[in-house]
Amino acid sequence: MSPASPGDPPASLARQLSLQISLLVVLMVGALAAIAFWSVQREIAEVVPDTLLSTVQLQAARQGQSFQLADGSVRRLEREWQERAGALGDGQAQQRFAELFERSADGVWRLRPSRVDVDHAPTFYLQGGPQLDLQLRRRAVLSYELLREQGPALVPPFFSAYTDFVEKGLMVYSRGIDWGKGATPATDNFNYPTMTGADPRRNPRREVFWTPVYFDGEAKAWMVSVIKPLDWRGRWVGTVGHDITIDTLLQQIGEADAELGALSMILSRDGQLIAHPELRERIAKAEG
Repeated sequence: MSPASPGDPPASLARQLSLQISLLVVLMVGALAAIAFWSVQREIAEVVPDTLLSTVQLQAARQGQSFQLADGSVRRLEREWQERAGALGDGQAQQRFAELFERSADGVWRLRPSRVDVDHAPTFYLQGGPQLDLQLRRRAVLSYELLREQGPALVPPFFSAYTDFVEKGLMVYSRGIDWGKGATPATDNFNYPTMTGADPRRNPRREVFWTPVYFDGEAKAWMVSVIKPLDWRGRWVGTVGHDITIDTLLQQIGEADAELGALSMILSRDGQLIAHPELRERIAKAEG
């Protein structure tokens, strides 16, 4: 073996020191990366749930505005109907009814043809007999005037604004649709969810309620409705309501999903599924 040169030990020591420092730097970088990762994960765990919850709450509030607006609207319309009922005189009611309505050849009461204006006024049908009492005539006039004045401002956002009659009649504003024209002597709205849920035997507290999803044969659309029972002079005489189409609800939640990259649905207070973008046909078949 040849003898080592005088400069070898310092070089070897320098290399060892360099390796140790490099290893220390690597360990420090790794430790810092781990600390940074832990900090980020902790921040995500603390911040993201709150942010996500806030986003969901804001979205739910936005979606709920349509329902809150509809609920408040039927309550207000019912109050105004009651106020007007006390102010309309018998003579006025008789005269105005004769001006507005007539009994058609098929026995159904409708607006006179000269009074039909599907863009600016409600349309009407009633399965009454040849003689209608003054109370019923008064209710028809009240409902017509109220919806003529306020219907165009409510449709949209709603599909319709209306009053049902327990005598199997309907006064409804839905832009562009003549509901009287489509009615026949067999047309019967009394068994629709809008009426059955307002029956005092089912709704003794006379509360506003939302119907299950149902198919409206005249509108050819799946609907959900908000209803305020209408009582007058101590008895049930009909309802005040708004319809919202399921297509409208699906469009609203679809827009929300696109913004959030999420999946939204709408449930009633009692847990019924009203609208879901992927279960439309199943909801329709189950009628809510």
